[in-house]
Parts: sequence; structure tokens; C-alpha cells
Amino acid sequence: MANQQKCTCGAGNKVSCNNCSIVKMAIMLKNGNKHLKNIDSNGRRVNLAWYSPFKKNNKPFTGDDTTIITGMLKRFKKDPLSSVTNVVMFYNNFTNQFIQKVVI
Repeated sequence: MANQQKCTCGAGNKVSCNNCSIVKMAIMLKNGNKHLKNIDSNGRRVNLAWYSPFKKNNKPFTGDDTTIITGMLKRFKKDPLSSVTNVVMFYNNFTNQFIQKVVI
């Protein structure tokens, strides 16, 4: 799955996918911003997550390589959501292995 440039899980996503993207970025919001969290199927509020673009899936990714993470951070810092964020945490989306924590 790590070398595709489109969604292969059947969701039909065009840019990124919670199943097919190689890196997941979990966004930890500052206190008082609970209203910005997503609501899951059980009605609980959960942290926001961004996923790496498919076009980056063809790059070799070992966890030591921060090219994908650097690009995601660059895009995130331009988003208004970054001003209400404490920390972002990066995970390998296929293994759920923790990669890196960045304080914003």
C-alpha cells in the first residue's frame, strides 16, 4: 500500500485517506477549543487528524526521514487551526508507530 498515488481502499479519496496515506498527524488542541474536535460514531469528541498526501506515498519512509513530516508541518502552520494547537504528533498510519512530537 505504501507506493500508490491514489486511494486503494475503496473510499475514493483524491488527495489523502485515513487508510491509504503513509503518515497521520494527530492535532492536540489548547484548552477551551473542545468545540473544534471531531465527533466519532459514539458521540465522543476526538482529536483532529490530518493525513499525508498520496503523492508523498512513493517516497521511501523509514521514520527517520522527515521530508513528509516537514511538508505537513509547513502546510499546517499556514492553517488557522495552528493558532489553537499545543502539539502535533506524527504516526506511521500503517503500523500506528509513534514517529515524532512537535510543540507548536
